[in-house]
Amino acid sequence: MRLLYSLLLLFVLMLHSFYGVSQQTATTKPSTTFFVQCMVNFDSNEQATLVTNQLNSNPYVKISRLDYKTKTAFIITKDVESVS
Repeated sequence: MRLLYSLLLLFVLMLHSFYGVSQQTATTKPSTTFFVQCMVNFDSNEQATLVTNQLNSNPYVKISRLDYKTKTAFIITKDVESVS
């Protein structure tokens, strides 16, 4: 009897997680993601910090990294149609 209750509980939990995943994927639409890498030239660290803060606050930027040593920028976008 205990085995039957355990199997029933396992089935209910599996069904619940499957339903939750199917509902989540049905409501989200796919978004376009672009990868951008470029060289940058800053006169000072203050300018680099300002650009970093602006990139991080941009709603269309998913990930941004600025490398001060190699002077490169790495950006991954979200929900945009093109990059120029």
